[in-house]
Amino acid sequence: MSIKTQSEKIHCLVVDDDLRIRDLLSRYLQKNDCFVITAKDGEMALDIMQRARFDIVILDVMMPKMDGFTVAKKIGEQSKPTPILLLTAKDTAEDRIQGLELGADDYLTKPFEPKELLLRIQSILRRVRVKATSQSINFGPYVYDNKCILYKGDQRIDLSASEAGLLSVLMTHMGDVCERDTLCEALDIDPETRTVDVQVNRLRQKLEADPKNPRYIVTVRGRGYALYDR
Repeated sequence: MSIKTQSEKIHCLVVDDDLRIRDLLSRYLQKNDCFVITAKDGEMALDIMQRARFDIVILDVMMPKMDGFTVAKKIGEQSKPTPILLLTAKDTAEDRIQGLELGADDYLTKPFEPKELLLRIQSILRRVRVKATSQSINFGPYVYDNKCILYKGDQRIDLSASEAGLLSVLMTHMGDVCERDTLCEALDIDPETRTVDVQVNRLRQKLEADPKNPRYIVTVRGRGYALYDR
């Protein structure tokens, strides 16, 4: 059985003022390929999010100082909002609607089975990936639209089909290492050749101010490549 590295795991921020629930969810999610950080209240959660990126926030609604609805609203106002799964003891339609209107992606009522939480998380992240492939994506000064056309401001940057395919795959792993074998499989390239490395170099020539010292498409020695938004 393969063991996932930290960068390959689902990064979760669990926010709940109940220590017992934080510990329960943390242990369960860590056993299921998640990297977990916990926060005891909304203020602590927002502070952590200024210093770390997460795939999803599991957020309790009823908390002291700052309730989950307020935290969800603040996360939704960020330039790149993190997906949110709300947890609450309330089960009224009004509460569910309020949470969704404030930017939450799903809503789970306490008490619940940890397995259901995990399934909800996986469902949210699948939707996020589909959305990412169907809408324009921004990184640095570039915009990659849903027709696989790359722009820098008003300037269109022409890409070959293989370059566009490579960029699309890297974008699905934005911020994480995309293994070389994964790239080869996705692009139907023989991993024994250096074809994928040539394509990366060609793409760098079009994206990087200094292709020898890339800012966006970075080599991760011995593993593959990573695309960064910076």
